Amino acid sequence: MEETKLLDLAKKLTAFYKDACDAMPCAANLIDQLHAGENAHSRILCMLLRYRRQGTYPVLSSLIDLALQCIMSADRVELVSPCISCEQEHIDVLVEDPGRFALIIENKIHYANDQPGQIERYIDKIVNHGMPLENIYVAYLTRDGDQKVTPESMTPRAKQMLGVTEESPGRFIEMNYQYDILPWLEEQILPQCPSEEDLFISAIRQYTDHIRGLFDMRDDKWNIQQKMNDMTASELGLDSLEKIIEAKQGVEFLQSSIKGILENEIVKIGNEHIYNPLLEYTQKNGYALDKFECGFMKLTVRIKPANWHKCSFIVNYENPLIYGMAHYDGKDNPIDDILREQVRKIMSPDGFNQSVWWPCWKRVENCFRIPDTKFWLNVRDGNLNITDYILRCFEEVHAKTNKLEL
Repeated sequence: MEETKLLDLAKKLTAFYKDACDAMPCAANLIDQLHAGENAHSRILCMLLRYRRQGTYPVLSSLIDLALQCIMSADRVELVSPCISCEQEHIDVLVEDPGRFALIIENKIHYANDQPGQIERYIDKIVNHGMPLENIYVAYLTRDGDQKVTPESMTPRAKQMLGVTEESPGRFIEMNYQYDILPWLEEQILPQCPSEEDLFISAIRQYTDHIRGLFDMRDDKWNIQQKMNDMTASELGLDSLEKIIEAKQGVEFLQSSIKGILENEIVKIGNEHIYNPLLEYTQKNGYALDKFECGFMKLTVRIKPANWHKCSFIVNYENPLIYGMAHYDGKDNPIDDILREQVRKIMSPDGFNQSVWWPCWKRVENCFRIPDTKFWLNVRDGNLNITDYILRCFEEVHAKTNKLEL
């Protein structure tokens, strides 16, 4: 199918979509307005799981049943005194019934990157709590099921700990918001809520509406999509399966081409407006620009001072962009605990956090949060001076830690 015809149709659909959205009634979802990231979704999930009724945890029990169904497990979990925590010990959500059961939930709703050795580290922490290894489960909770755990995170040791083989998922559970969490909340949890729990019901409805919005599944958007489907079928003459398949292949080829062109254009913008100025700065001041990568939803900058060997200054997109000091190898070649504590004492008064791979890190200012297409357009047009901001961040970190042998 001719790409020009597809492009013409894409322009018509875009114009129709914008006009239809402008005509929609005002949306009123508070979670939409808060721009909830992974941590916010983890806190919301944690809040739902903590719901108690008559001494039981019906939402938590239901989620555990759902998780076990995902791996075709016949196990049954009887909760005694579960503790549900959020973002403790760097675990997004942890359900722990001491000595009996643990569920580690790794939340990837906004495509956060896996960290090397992440899963085995989390399991080790729970084993150190006194939990038998065979009672520990890990749920890898993604947006729509497309994102898969990386070998760097799911190491051979992690597989062994969870009983993962070629034939069995063991106790590693792949779940997602679109096909697991959303139907579960709408079809299992909401109908079982007592009518007097009006605030809890309202919270679930707001949350499910927000999730639907992430996938353009709200009723108004669904109606718009149906009209766009009709337009597409009419414009392209899609009156048979063969023609539909041909059109789908054409769109996939076009999408692949545009994606490559987009990445190349972003790399050009990144090199001109970020890499070249940073290279000039680092060479002039005796630092090393160890790494620079950019793309759609991607930006990584590493600057290494001369007396830093195990760490570097880094800006990295981890939804959102964060900056600070990071190890080259936090597992096998980290700085010692004394240095980590020194860094923490120096940087924490200014709002810096600490994690296994990051002796100190902090979120960037809101206008720099996400390297999407709008971000790169603003960088190109001079509306967003990311280079000056990166250098200010570097100087903020380096000025306070430059005497440390890192």
